[in-house]
Amino acid sequence: MTLLKQQALEKMLVEMNESHSLVVDQIHNWLCNQDDDELLNGILAEDKTITKSMTYCNAKAQEFAKDGVVMIEDTTVYGWVREYFTTPDLELDKPEPNYTHEKVEVPGKLRNPEPETTGDADEPKAIAKKVGEQLDIFDYLGK
Repeated sequence: MTLLKQQALEKMLVEMNESHSLVVDQIHNWLCNQDDDELLNGILAEDKTITKSMTYCNAKAQEFAKDGVVMIEDTTVYGWVREYFTTPDLELDKPEPNYTHEKVEVPGKLRNPEPETTGDADEPKAIAKKVGEQLDIFDYLGK
């Protein structure tokens, strides 16, 4: 066994010690049987994981889905796994953009001032207008 393959197996073992699905397990088993140096170097890439390869394969399979159903041969799927590991700068490997929203002050609704009182605490000062007549903002300031 070459040093390159040994390093790739060790990296994959770390991922396999985490919780994973049966599909990830099957991809891992297939990768363990490969001796292609280009593929093994791809496995050692920092941003490449078996779980991400499965996500890549899922996205590729969706392109073939018809009425929510898709059937893909194993050889095709393993070809996609190889493609994932040997293709640098796939969209899947790029980090999600971090959209941080800066706090922007937006003027709130104008708050209606509380009606002034006329000496009598229970009776608000009347600033009545006829129906349909425009209010003047200065009516509330007190004259």
